[in-house]
Parts: sequence; C-alpha cells; structure tokens
Amino acid sequence: MDEMEIKLLAYWEFCLKYTDMRALAPVPLRDQRSLQNWMVSNRPLAEGEDDFILVLEDLVAAKRKGESAKPPNEIQEGIFDWIANHPDSLITKLFEEKDANKKTGNQMIHHLSKDRIIYVADISFALVAVVIMLVPVFLMFLKAFRREVLAIIVAVFVALFTTFVATVVRLQAHDLVICTATYATILVALLGNTSNTPNQTVPLCSCGHSQ
Repeated sequence: MDEMEIKLLAYWEFCLKYTDMRALAPVPLRDQRSLQNWMVSNRPLAEGEDDFILVLEDLVAAKRKGESAKPPNEIQEGIFDWIANHPDSLITKLFEEKDANKKTGNQMIHHLSKDRIIYVADISFALVAVVIMLVPVFLMFLKAFRREVLAIIVAVFVALFTTFVATVVRLQAHDLVICTATYATILVALLGNTSNTPNQTVPLCSCGHSQ
C-alpha cells in the first residue's frame, strides 16, 4: 500500500505540472521563427538536441492563456513577417528601438518597438474597416441602382466584412456571428430606406420650363 500511495502521489504531481504547462499560452509563430534562426546561426546545442524547435506545439510562452489583454491580429503578424524577411529595409528601420540596438553587437538581433507596431496595425485596421463600412453606404445613397443590384452589393460587402473580421481579428465563432448579423442588419436597413425613398423629380411643362 505504501508503494502504491507513493506512485499515486507522484502521478498526481505529474498531472498537476502537466496541467499547469498546458495552461501556458502558445508561442506566436514569429517567435518560433526568430528562435529557430538564432539557433541555426549560433548552434548552442549539439546536433539532434535542437529538434524541439521545429515543433511549434512543444513551445509555450511564459504567461498563461488570456493574460494578454490584446492578442496580435494578422496585420501585426504581417508587419513582423515583413521585418523578418526584410531586416535591412526602411520599414524595419522605422520600427527599430535604436537605444536597445546599441546595447548589442550582434547584427542579427533587432529590437523592435512593439507599441509602434501595434499603433500602425490598429490604424491600418481602422482604415480598412471604415472602407468596408462606408463604401456600400455611399453606393446605395449616391447612385440609383435597381433593387437586385443593391441586394448584390449588400451580399458582397457582408461576405467581405465576415472574411475580414474572421481572418484579421480572430474572433470566436459566436462573436463573429454577432458582428456579421449587426453589419448585415445595418446594410439591410439602409437598403430598405433607399428602396422606399421616392425619386424626387421636378415635373416639366410642355414648354420645357419647370412649374
């Protein structure tokens, strides 16, 4: 019994540690690539001992899931990927922390301003969102389309909005449905108002002058 109790306690402790490890947040793909590039260049481990870096699921961040108040979106990831593929470009220079770069002599290490990247990504996201939201409104109000054409415009922009939100913002399924339903409701309401608004024309006399 004593031996069994020792084994059960050891197994229980292992389960707790495994659960705590699984509760840690996953590592972003850009961080895995950055670490892999550094290991390939510096070779800190013996041959075969660094294979773990090739499996993204085996890496975890030093924080629990949900601790980050604002997870990165695809625009931020795109900026990081551009910098990783073009380390000597002008865009990379704009996002570099010059004071931090002066502290290291390794030319392969670039310290970036995360706040600056988030700011640019948020501005880009806002501009795209404004375009997707306002373009169909302008089309419906400034041009007298047939109802069939207006319905196609609504369907196309709802599909664009859903794709944009799903791929860039990374919303959960229920949040995505709510956002899409709200956007579609607004466009349908505008479509109804546009369709019900009579065309205000000025009647003309037979002589060609307005009454």
